[in-house]
Amino acid sequence: MNQPHRSPPESLRTRGWMTLAAVTLGLLGVMPAWALRPVQVYQVTVRGASAANVVTEGMREALVRATGRRDAAAASQLNGIVQDAAQYLKGSRSLPGGAIQVDFDGARLAQAIVAAGGTLWDSNRPFTLVAINPVPSGPAADALRMQLEQTAEARGLPISVVPLAVTDAAGATLSDEVVLHSAQALGGDAVLIGHADPANAGLWQWHLVSSYTSEGWSGAADAGINGAADSLASVAVEVGSKPLQQIVVQVGGVATLADYAHVEQLLRAVPGVQTSGLTAAQGDHATFALGVRGGGEALLHALAGSQHLSGTGGGETQVQLTYAP
Repeated sequence: MNQPHRSPPESLRTRGWMTLAAVTLGLLGVMPAWALRPVQVYQVTVRGASAANVVTEGMREALVRATGRRDAAAASQLNGIVQDAAQYLKGSRSLPGGAIQVDFDGARLAQAIVAAGGTLWDSNRPFTLVAINPVPSGPAADALRMQLEQTAEARGLPISVVPLAVTDAAGATLSDEVVLHSAQALGGDAVLIGHADPANAGLWQWHLVSSYTSEGWSGAADAGINGAADSLASVAVEVGSKPLQQIVVQVGGVATLADYAHVEQLLRAVPGVQTSGLTAAQGDHATFALGVRGGGEALLHALAGSQHLSGTGGGETQVQLTYAP
């Protein structure tokens, strides 16, 4: 029963804030961690290879997809796997258009990669939305979409080319935060923005935005997908190899329910964070319990590029952050 004329004990106020924050998270549609998409890493489509080279070419692509490294197929330590590609073959079948689908034994191949000194990119990967500006039309749009999708397939990066607004009505560039929020509302974990260079046909300016990073580069159409896969894979591989640790995270500057929801969303989006939950709230401070690969230092490292959460101290099991709306 509500008692408006009496303040509840601190413990009840804390539990009330926690309950309201949890409800707000649900109302805002906050996703638990990334909205990761599973990828069939060891099932590849080979195009343009001779019958004698289909399995070898399929293995080269499978190694790139499995490790997240563009140079994996040429890496000396994985050379033996390429040469013995047939040993890992489970089956193959013809696809329309002359392509061949090749299936490898994923468990055996993953073990062989690790045994040879390679690293693996987890098969659950960030769903990346691709926004092109200006939006092409007609055959040019179809050709660009096909190139982006085939490059993403070869890298094992789940993407979707979407008509996402990256400028406002006056043509001014929207902030990274606004664009990422729109992408997250569509179920994306990251957004890759491509701007065609009007002065150089075929040259693009690419910009990758996620909850923890923002970076850009220039190049051809496939450079956007390759750069995004390089970036996302490197982070995932780095944190995926670290042990899972339980830590306490205290965040200052959390004043409203919307702040609670946003902080929770930001923490869950950090690579390596496996579990997250609000455990206490007092004043403008919130305390979260997190399961993080690599512990507190890894969390602080991952948040180094965050616009909203900055580290003020901490170690392996405790971290202090400040939130800036």
